[in-house]
Amino acid sequence: MVKPSQELLALARLHGVQLEHRDGFGQVTVPSRDTLVGILQAIGAPVGEPGDARDALREAHTRSEARTIAPVSVVFGSDRRLELGPAAASSQDPVEVRLTAEGGEAREWKVEHTSTRNGSWIELPPDLPTGYHRIAVEDPWSGGGTGGRDGSEGLLLVAPERAYTPLGNEAPPGDRERAWGTFLPLYALRSARNWGAGDLTDLAELARWTAELGGTVTGTLPLFASYLDEPLEPSPYAPVSRLFWNELYLDPTALPEWATASEARDMAGRAAFREDVERLRSSDRVRYRELAQLKSRIFDLLAAVWEGGGGRDSPAFRNFMEHRPEVERYAEFRAAMELAPIRSDGERPAWWQEGIPRELRSHRRALRHLYVQFRFHEQMRELRSGSPSQSAGLYLDLPLGTHPHGFDPWDQPELFAEGAALGAPPDGFHEGGQNWGLPPLRPDTSRRTGHQHLRDILGTLLPNSRCLRIDHVMGLHRLYWVPNGMDARSGAYVRYPEEELYAVLCIESHRHRTALIGEDLGTVPPGIRETMSRRGLRRMYVVPFERSEHMPEGLGPVPEGAAACLNTHDMPPFARYWAEQGESEPAERALERLLAHLGESPAGLVVVNVEDLWLEERAQNVPGTWGEENWTRKAARDLETFRRDPSVLRILHTLDRKRRGMHSGDGGTPPDEPTTRSRAGSGHGEAEG
Repeated sequence: MVKPSQELLALARLHGVQLEHRDGFGQVTVPSRDTLVGILQAIGAPVGEPGDARDALREAHTRSEARTIAPVSVVFGSDRRLELGPAAASSQDPVEVRLTAEGGEAREWKVEHTSTRNGSWIELPPDLPTGYHRIAVEDPWSGGGTGGRDGSEGLLLVAPERAYTPLGNEAPPGDRERAWGTFLPLYALRSARNWGAGDLTDLAELARWTAELGGTVTGTLPLFASYLDEPLEPSPYAPVSRLFWNELYLDPTALPEWATASEARDMAGRAAFREDVERLRSSDRVRYRELAQLKSRIFDLLAAVWEGGGGRDSPAFRNFMEHRPEVERYAEFRAAMELAPIRSDGERPAWWQEGIPRELRSHRRALRHLYVQFRFHEQMRELRSGSPSQSAGLYLDLPLGTHPHGFDPWDQPELFAEGAALGAPPDGFHEGGQNWGLPPLRPDTSRRTGHQHLRDILGTLLPNSRCLRIDHVMGLHRLYWVPNGMDARSGAYVRYPEEELYAVLCIESHRHRTALIGEDLGTVPPGIRETMSRRGLRRMYVVPFERSEHMPEGLGPVPEGAAACLNTHDMPPFARYWAEQGESEPAERALERLLAHLGESPAGLVVVNVEDLWLEERAQNVPGTWGEENWTRKAARDLETFRRDPSVLRILHTLDRKRRGMHSGDGGTPPDEPTTRSRAGSGHGEAEG
């Protein structure tokens, strides 16, 4: 095996590639030369020939040494120290600074800078507003002026020290949030009125019911668009885009056009159509292709009515387009994918590189996708418009990546590393490692764009969320890349600019008053949870991960403010888990006792999987497996049934009283801890570095 040269190692380190890591077995792994070359090529570094690494390294150092300011700089809270680049160290002259605030206000000033062996910096004014600002520093060291050459300008992120918390960071213990909520995948939500999968009308009903019982959030899996035709991929964690919604969840009968769309209502009223709906509704599995085709026929008719009535000229739509102009390209992309899709062997159509032909861009399917995104936006706004006492806020989910043939990689190819895929190194559950097939975001390109893609994603989710769960929060720090054509064991970790990403999260969470929760399950490298705590991201507390016979009470303490639950969608339901543990205590009693314990804990949020309340044993997803078993199973009970179930209501009433601190006479079980035999594992691990 050819060893990597010192220049190649240095270039990899410069691009954030870790030169060793521990896998899930604790074994130290050193990436091979081929792995490093594959990842560097995916990042965009020119390393095709043996001498390329030396030249690329020299060029990178030259660019770095010429910078007076980083492409992105961050100041948190009251800190106003702005680090300067290497070019600043050679002079003690005052520097001139020009700042253009996000709102357009411009200011200029001259300031002394400090240079030591550890770097150079200036102090910024204390009154800078939170947000994204352009900043330029005069470059007297090379005779340039403000903004006169590359390296003298950058983006300045002025961020709150911590993400938004509803009652503030300094609230006394008695006033800290003690919320609870419900969870159910929306596709799994049965009702007597939907057409074969839960929709936004059902979600609104579930949120209202949760609020009536005292809950404040209703959680579900990601609601982003999925491929429901070709290539069929219903997984909510491989979306077409992390910017647009899944039209499957749009309720046609709740749209304004329904009242006047006689052709659509006639179609829906025909016996054959009603039979199709009843068959899809009564199925125990979501039949994605059939349901998507059924709804698409109706949406085509509704879109035509909307356009014929001047929908594109309405103030609401013009406002929508002003804030989301990329929706037009998305609609054209979806139409093209339906008419000229990816081939069965994975080869992309010619238009992927050459551009979408006019006849595909103007097709009625493009109008349909434009229409459903606008109306989905409107229905989400209506869903969140109710008061907290009338409707629980949404607890939404941000998936880690995007489908490799999705809109985001097509629309911004320079942002995605097409030569690699995200995954995980070997562990006890996946001895060969994992390749998730998701193209990684390039950290260098993300920086050059001021992390605009992340800001756009948050701009889609946060206005509609009271809480946002960030899947695999370790990805803010580093991600495991597997070069194309290589085994998943042959990957390496690539670091991301974590402080900048946390700054974006803090800014956006305050703007939209949304709490952030990081999915930190599995083996979490040292320092990540400390950073989460410092930046105000709540960690997750999942009972099977916290049980151990080595702990005096059998269950670890619940961290202050954490999001606590009995399981996640990637784990067996509670009844199945309890049976697998071989416990003698009945599952129903254990469930009520553990929920009561979580209710009395200092958790900021306790989330209850609705299916656990009737002791469901079938999982929604089994990591590492593919097929109809995952992401298709409907709940055994419909909304109309379980919302009236006495045992369901009793458990949630008890949890509500526990959360409110009403411990006496509530009929709850004592909060004594269970004793178990062993710690449960997870299929969503993260090796140490």
